[in-house]
Amino acid sequence: MNAKLGSILLLIASFVSAPIALADANAIKEMAQIVKTLDHQPTASDQDALRKIVASDASTPGERAIAGALLQMKHQISAADREKLQKVKDDTAATSAEHELADIVMSINHHASPQDKERLDQL
Repeated sequence: MNAKLGSILLLIASFVSAPIALADANAIKEMAQIVKTLDHQPTASDQDALRKIVASDASTPGERAIAGALLQMKHQISAADREKLQKVKDDTAATSAEHELADIVMSINHHASPQDKERLDQL
């Protein structure tokens, strides 16, 4: 009976955590697409999407920092946002996708480079 209860609890936990993991992956993919098409600053619709990532309970601190930096971006990110993204890059709890996206966003000057666009495709 205990094994059966444990299996049921494990199954329930996987269903509860799956949407959170999916939300995280979707936020990274969405931001990667925004960065890939970025031209000087996010469009109005991109800004709406970034605000939703910042406000979402499913977003990680790293995702919020990246989205926040992109929201404030005018041709390139500010020095204050660069510091926040460096913290994401240095954070061992952040995902590799967060590290990669933070690094790419830090290097943007008006738009992503062709090499960075290739990196974005991998996210």
